[in-house]
Amino acid sequence: MKINSHISGTNIGKVIRFFSYGKYNHTSIEINNYVYEANFKYGVIRTKTDIWNSDTVAKSHTVILTKRGNNRVLSFLEIQLGKKYDWIGVFSFVFQFLKPRAGYWFCSELGMAAFLKAIDKELDDKSQKISPTSLHDILEIKTSIRKVV
Repeated sequence: MKINSHISGTNIGKVIRFFSYGKYNHTSIEINNYVYEANFKYGVIRTKTDIWNSDTVAKSHTVILTKRGNNRVLSFLEIQLGKKYDWIGVFSFVFQFLKPRAGYWFCSELGMAAFLKAIDKELDDKSQKISPTSLHDILEIKTSIRKVV
C-alpha cells in the first residue's frame, strides 16, 4: 500500500494549502493497482493506477507501507466507494465549531483511516480532522519516505 501526498498548481489546491496551513493539498491511496481517493465532485472513487489522471499534480511524495494489513485496508476502502465528500469536515479547518461527519470523507481523512486500518486501529475524532500535510508528516515519521517526481 502507498499513500501519496500531492501538490497541485490549481487555484483549488492553493486554497486548500492556505486554509490547512500546509504544503500538500491532496491525498490518495494506492493498493493492488488501484488509486482510491475522496474527490469533491464524486466522493470516494477508485481508478486503475495506469489511467489515474495526474494532470493537475505538480509534485507528489509517496510513503510506502508494508503489506501487513492490506486485506483490511482493501475491504475498508471498497466499503467506502460512493460515499459522499465531507464538505463539513473541510470547512472545519476554517470554522472550528464544525465537526467532520462519520461516513463522509475528504482525501486525508480517508488516507488516515486507511493507514489506521493497516496497523489495526480505528479512526477517532482527533485523527479524523487531519490535513494532507499533517497526514504526510505522521507517515514520514512512522515510515521511510521515497520521493516520486
